[in-house]
Amino acid sequence: MTFSTCSNPRLATVAPRPTDLGSASPRAAARRIVVALACLAASFVAGTASAQNVDFEKEVLPILENRCTECHRAAFQDARGRTRRPKADLRFDGKHWILRGSGDGPVLVPGKPEQSSMYTMTVLPADDLDIMPAKGDPLTKDQTETLRRWIEQGAEFGDWIGEPGPTQTPASGSSAGGDPRALVKLYAELAKGVDPVADEALEKARASGAAITTVVPDSPLLRIDFVKDAASITDRDAKKLGPVVANVARLSFARTKVGDASVAIVQSMPKLVHLDLSRTKVTDAALAALEGLDELRTLNLYGTGITDAGIARLPKLKRLETVYVGETEITTAGLAALRRLAPKATVHTGADLPSPETPEEDADRPGRRRG
Repeated sequence: MTFSTCSNPRLATVAPRPTDLGSASPRAAARRIVVALACLAASFVAGTASAQNVDFEKEVLPILENRCTECHRAAFQDARGRTRRPKADLRFDGKHWILRGSGDGPVLVPGKPEQSSMYTMTVLPADDLDIMPAKGDPLTKDQTETLRRWIEQGAEFGDWIGEPGPTQTPASGSSAGGDPRALVKLYAELAKGVDPVADEALEKARASGAAITTVVPDSPLLRIDFVKDAASITDRDAKKLGPVVANVARLSFARTKVGDASVAIVQSMPKLVHLDLSRTKVTDAALAALEGLDELRTLNLYGTGITDAGIARLPKLKRLETVYVGETEITTAGLAALRRLAPKATVHTGADLPSPETPEEDADRPGRRRG
């Protein structure tokens, strides 16, 4: 197999001939050997493992979301109002961006994990300054092996798009057949007569732990995500969003600990287009609070406590285009009823979404370097 120097995307993949190792620095040569041994050991493990393909959304995406996207996602403003851009100009929040790579070039070579730095940088020694993730503990052996096998098998993303690229269709939250231009037009219409949120109000809302950005540049409409420490976010934190509710167009509580009490604040968001409640503690009671959301197009209830009893509420969302109900308590009969009562909405039952997973809180996990 080919041995890699991929501890840094700038380095090219080469076979470690004696001349190569002799001309390289001791540190670089050592890295090549470490990565090569990791790939070699993993290949032997894979030889005895199941031949079943790795499912990106169920197995790889949770790793990226829990350990990578905090630093490698679209630019956003932090709690202090500072703009945070993706480190190394690398994003893991969408298929387009992963394939695009970093400012130094591709990080993924389908079929060749030893040439893919999104894998090789995770198997460096724990004290190597270039090991990824840069914060917290290294990935576990199971996690690095999942990445390696996924890449070796061709790095298939399935139907997942994530955050769209410049010419891609958004994965959800769009209208008019999913045309991104139609989504921008929709935001422009909804923004009419809406004043931008004052800095003081933004500061108060960011105290919730949320990442808050505009849905499109220069729009008064906001997007709210809980990317960092999602598993520690509760209803108490959600209430801190009060000062900005009139401007929220996209809201994700995914993987947080919020419940029905947090949905009460959602009903005060008249411009809300996209709501992600996946893997939260919401129940049927939450759906009653959503009935007045006249602009809601996408609703993600995946992995929640929703049952057939809540189905009757959804048809009252007149503009609902997409709803995710996989891994809920909804029965086959309930799904049939939902499709009958809301014939214009596309109902996803879970095969195209990651399975429920509650990220472990790592508040006590010390960072090793670089803030």
